[in-house]
Amino acid sequence: MAFNSFIKVKNVSNTFDTIFPITKAQNIIVDEGTDKRLTTVLNEMNTAIAAKLDASQKGVANGVATLDANGFVPLAQLPPQVKEIKVVADITARNALTTKYSGLSVYVQDATDDPTVETGGAYYIYNGSDWVKVAEAESLDVVLDWNEIINKPTTLAGFGITDAVNIADVSNVAAPNKIIKADGDGKIPASITGNAATATKLSVERQIEITGDANGAA
Repeated sequence: MAFNSFIKVKNVSNTFDTIFPITKAQNIIVDEGTDKRLTTVLNEMNTAIAAKLDASQKGVANGVATLDANGFVPLAQLPPQVKEIKVVADITARNALTTKYSGLSVYVQDATDDPTVETGGAYYIYNGSDWVKVAEAESLDVVLDWNEIINKPTTLAGFGITDAVNIADVSNVAAPNKIIKADGDGKIPASITGNAATATKLSVERQIEITGDANGAA
């Protein structure tokens, strides 16, 4: 450790003035073990001060978030997309919330006081002035345009239907390998005579039994 000495100088009054020499920082040793000088300590302090966080940057835009008494970042300093979802019993409880902010999400367990909800709960988001319903727990309101659905099936088999026939296999008149469709009276619109007028014999021999009086001609 450096010590300040002093010099006594005789003045014009024939007395002595005590004159202290100038003490320079680089001559002051603050740590004899490492020969650390005061200038080094001052430089370190200046560097630390320059790197410090100014108190005015806490909790403001482009600054840093603060912590509450529980060590958590206050809700007001969190963006809406990372904030919690509140769960309330009904619409009345939702409307009674006091800590509302734009982006607040709330699930209402019984949302039937909302005229658009028939039963069950619903999800809502607060837009800064009103509650907007985004989904219902009991139903999903989705409108699909059949023409906009891609890769949809085009056959009964594609739909997994096994107890029906394709309309192409049904005919209003007798046709090979077709199913005849009944008319408006519920009758089959086809002749049952077939080729009886031109046939010379039955296509398959059969035994015909007649009981009682019968007349006929070849």
